[in-house]
Amino acid sequence: MPGLKEPKSKEINHYLQPMVDDLIRLYEGLAIPTFECPSGVHIRATLMMVACDILAARKTSGFTSHNSTCACYKCNRHFPCLENGVNVDFCGFDFSRWVLRDGIENRLHAEEWESASNPSERHWLEVKNGVRWSVVIQTLGCWIYHI
Repeated sequence: MPGLKEPKSKEINHYLQPMVDDLIRLYEGLAIPTFECPSGVHIRATLMMVACDILAARKTSGFTSHNSTCACYKCNRHFPCLENGVNVDFCGFDFSRWVLRDGIENRLHAEEWESASNPSERHWLEVKNGVRWSVVIQTLGCWIYHI
């Protein structure tokens, strides 16, 4: 990626789209010629995981960052802000009250974010759901449901 800085969340899809297009084509399948089968062997491939640091993984997969009020990518827990209104208070973990995220719901929230009519609505949806649209969701297919 060009530049000295990483792309912002709203810019990352632009860089990922060519890879996603290739992955979709691989998922649909293509013929690869081999010595034994010059007409081509039909192969398919899919993206099953994204492996990178936490910040990049969240940005790439469409989840909000570690310092958001909906910071957990596994559950729907909303954390309160501290008195300064900026930092998030991550204390008070009560795992028995956590509601796990559902992949179908994640995708619906991402699609809702994508179809939002303006930046302020998108911001509100990010705060509410902890999810934004990522083009990578197109390649994950059913695997997104197991995040």
